Amino acid sequence: WQPDASQPSCRLCSKPFTLLRRRHHCRSCGQVVCDSCSTGRRPVPGSPTPKRVCDNCVRARN
Repeated sequence: WQPDASQPSCRLCSKPFTLLRRRHHCRSCGQVVCDSCSTGRRPVPGSPTPKRVCDNCVRARN
C-alpha cells in the first residue's frame, strides 16, 4: 500500500494531485492513481462489493 504523501502525482498519467484531482488507491496493486486512471471496479478478497482498481490492473486481468 503506497503512502499518500509519497506520491505527488498519478502513477499512470503523471498529472499532479490537487484539490480537484484526488488520490485513490488501487485495491488490487496499492498504487496511488487519479480518478481518470482508476475507472474500473472489480471484486477483491474480503469485500462483498467491487472496489476501485487502476486501469493497469483492469488491463492485466483481461
